[in-house]
Amino acid sequence: MYLYEDHADNPWKAIPLRLINAIRVVTTKLNARLLSGLCYLLSPFVVLVFSIPARIMFRYQTTRRLAAQMPFNFGNSLFSLHTDLLDRFGAPVELRYGREELVALLEACRLCNLVTTKLRTIAGWAARGVKGSEVRS
Repeated sequence: MYLYEDHADNPWKAIPLRLINAIRVVTTKLNARLLSGLCYLLSPFVVLVFSIPARIMFRYQTTRRLAAQMPFNFGNSLFSLHTDLLDRFGAPVELRYGREELVALLEACRLCNLVTTKLRTIAGWAARGVKGSEVRS
């Protein structure tokens, strides 16, 4: 499974997520076409403020780590973040997990042989487990 990361260890992403969650109270009530249009208009701004500076910073060893921590560092054209912004502002519920919470969730589902991997490039968790009755010795 893939789950969103909580970014508790990265204030560059954790703080904007708190702001987005506050804004989502309003945006989730908007007409879907209106919200899509707003996200389309917002995409170039986000690319210019985050993606392009991050792309430049990725070129230099001294700033590469900071670039990797920047939100929306993956935009590759002015409107490339439209769907990601729509996902951020349109989802009425967004659950995010740290490693401990993820493991607790999987264990609550009675899964064994757990494997969790933090996906740095897409800021999430890949996880898998096996049902207890399917565990082989």
